Amino acid sequence: MQFVEVHFLFQQPVRSNSNVCVEAEAAVATQSDAMK
Repeated sequence: MQFVEVHFLFQQPVRSNSNVCVEAEAAVATQSDAMK
């Protein structure tokens, strides 16, 4: 279910806000560590 939220973030139109991408990647890394 957490991954669905991440996909939702990537689907959102991000024009010139690289910070959102960085935060999304950080969230993925955190979730990956939590899954372990």
